[in-house]
Amino acid sequence: MMLWLPYLLFVLFVAQSDHMPVSALPDKLLAPDATKFDYFGSCVDLFEDLLVSSSIQDDDIDDRTGSVYSFHLSSNGDEWVFDEKIGLPDPLESSYFGTSLSLGREISGQHQVLLGIGAESYDSVGRAYIFKQHTSTRLWSHQATFRPTDERYLQKFGASGSIYADTYAVGSYADDGGASRSGECHLI
Repeated sequence: MMLWLPYLLFVLFVAQSDHMPVSALPDKLLAPDATKFDYFGSCVDLFEDLLVSSSIQDDDIDDRTGSVYSFHLSSNGDEWVFDEKIGLPDPLESSYFGTSLSLGREISGQHQVLLGIGAESYDSVGRAYIFKQHTSTRLWSHQATFRPTDERYLQKFGASGSIYADTYAVGSYADDGGASRSGECHLI
């Protein structure tokens, strides 16, 4: 559940299993380097023992560039452990990296975990990125960058996204493909 208050956003979650009471896990996560107006929790996704949360206005690299935080559930299942802060591979001001997040597992290759990240305002058009997690280190590496073939101003490519198997669906809700601002879904 996400709770929105003016200028304040928390990521709240509840997990339960047969051997662990609900109260054993903390009821919220915070960014390890939280600063004012980062908007940690802008988008979140859970997959297996992984949790990712974005701070779309994080400005460590440039103003409102954005970042994504990766956590994993400890082996005894009682805490979320911070793994890495993922930054925009090709930094550009006001990109809002982390507008959308999606975790999934590839079905070809080595069956590694994939992370799709959208940056809906990159260069006023938008971008989408694929990262792959290294099993032994739990760290992420950038694999690919996608942009629409028909770039148009403010089309919001990467505003939403979802990974299933080897397919990445990327939303572009303000695209003019069918009619003015009718939107598109790109399959990659």
